[in-house]
Amino acid sequence: MDKETLKTLVDRYFDGRTTEEEERQIARYFASVSVDADFAEYVPYFSAMRAGDVFQESDARELERRLGQQIDSWNKIEKRTARSARHMSMKWIAGIAAAMAVVFIMAYAAIREDRTLAVATPQDTFDNPEDAYREAERALITFSEAINEGLNKITEKEEKK
Repeated sequence: MDKETLKTLVDRYFDGRTTEEEERQIARYFASVSVDADFAEYVPYFSAMRAGDVFQESDARELERRLGQQIDSWNKIEKRTARSARHMSMKWIAGIAAAMAVVFIMAYAAIREDRTLAVATPQDTFDNPEDAYREAERALITFSEAINEGLNKITEKEEKK
């Protein structure tokens, strides 16, 4: 094949305008031993193309089998990843819910404590001395009753022994 024809065929090949017969001619030329030095750079490319022509049916079945195995392994990984992602999101949701519950309980306890303190705090000073006397007497009576109740329980236990 002359240089000019080969150059035209190679250019048409890379432009995607060759027929199958022209591609076979190019492949035969580059498979031969005597390739022109100007076209030596194309030898590896067209040699690889020629090697693709001898692809056997058994190779195709082997390739299909290997691709099937690879796809199956990807599916397993994808399912595992989806399951762990769903599991992680449930952990996050549970953690956030627990934190919110703790915050609400603490806020409720603080509000309740403020109300209790406001109700249970006695008045410290009185404008009228008689009111102060009555309040002190009431506090002492309450204290005395609590002491007497405790002493009664102690004596009951000692008598049972």
